Amino acid sequence: MNTKITDLVDMDEVKLNMARCTWKLLRAGLEEWTPEVANAVPRGKLYEIKYMLSRLPYTMKGVPYAHSLTVIENYGYVKKTIKDTVTTDHFFCSYTTGEFALDNPDTYLADGTLEKFSMELYPFTFLTNWLTQEENKKLSNLKGIELTQDKYAKLGIKLYIDDEQVENPELPAGFTEWEDEKYFPNSLYRLCA
Repeated sequence: MNTKITDLVDMDEVKLNMARCTWKLLRAGLEEWTPEVANAVPRGKLYEIKYMLSRLPYTMKGVPYAHSLTVIENYGYVKKTIKDTVTTDHFFCSYTTGEFALDNPDTYLADGTLEKFSMELYPFTFLTNWLTQEENKKLSNLKGIELTQDKYAKLGIKLYIDDEQVENPELPAGFTEWEDEKYFPNSLYRLCA
């Protein structure tokens, strides 16, 4: 899919304000983003710094994209979550946005990069898919096991918009290579590239 993320997420004034504030906060945190912090592991030394900085883009605001086939077959094209049953999944998590930007400051956090950050990376924090709670938990369990671009396919989650099968939008330029290098140093993706 070659659709631009801003074709899917209307970066209105509110979202642009959120992007600008997040960009400024991430830039301010660059001094703390050392290699030791960037590579800290959960419950490990310095992880609290990585956790706080990478989660700066967090938002509860969602822009619905697609419904999983399981949701459609069991609940239809829902427009609200159903407690303990149907939820929304940010397939590109807000903390991933933060970490990717912090690891690529020349691209997303340097002087003159606000528009690139706001229009090419930050919109991903809003996009959500309607999934069952079970599908969402299974996706969560794949963190660190599967590349983001492969998770839905690995679980056989099919997405639909108005009865037309779709895929998640193409990830930001360089993201899959970054994710692979940082979290999957011995992956087949890298070995076959």
